[in-house]
Amino acid sequence: MATLHYASGGSASEVATAGFNLVDVQSVEQLNALPDGMKGLVWLNEGDGVTSSFINKVTPFIGNPKLFGFFLLDEPDTTGRWGTYATAADLKAESDYIHSNVPGAKTFITMMNMGSSANPDYSNTYNPANTGIDLYGVTSYPVRTGTASVDYSQIGKAVAAAEAAGIPVSKMVPTYQTFGGGAWMTDTDGKYVMPTA
Repeated sequence: MATLHYASGGSASEVATAGFNLVDVQSVEQLNALPDGMKGLVWLNEGDGVTSSFINKVTPFIGNPKLFGFFLLDEPDTTGRWGTYATAADLKAESDYIHSNVPGAKTFITMMNMGSSANPDYSNTYNPANTGIDLYGVTSYPVRTGTASVDYSQIGKAVAAAEAAGIPVSKMVPTYQTFGGGAWMTDTDGKYVMPTA
């Protein structure tokens, strides 16, 4: 597989000039309009298993050569306390359905840290053994207020925690912080800061 660089938001032609070759799409029309060499990751926002809503969202993309795969859910939560509740069994049903009906398509979720930034924890959540999902976004947002400098050690801690939870490095997708400000609070009662070069 070629190295893929994913960007969400913005037009495909704009992100292509910045070197991205995998973008989020929400319709077949958007997927078909992608420039040559670019693939689409379809945002589903589905975590309830193979429902009619899920099937209706997946079906139009079957057989499209520009399709890379499906982003099932952003930071699903096994408890439902902090995010969208989803069981591993429902995500497995979705991933299995896609693999059976859309040959070659990948499935993807981002992981919710059930611990803290200092001690990340993904145990008893989702991994390839219990979901069959292909790729896992491991998030660490080290640019925040309340610290003298960016704590890059958070990245290694998140990777180690994901490995401990049964996600091999080969199935991890690095997820970069590209936001800051607003009302988002950190786990240490600080705020996230927009990274700058």
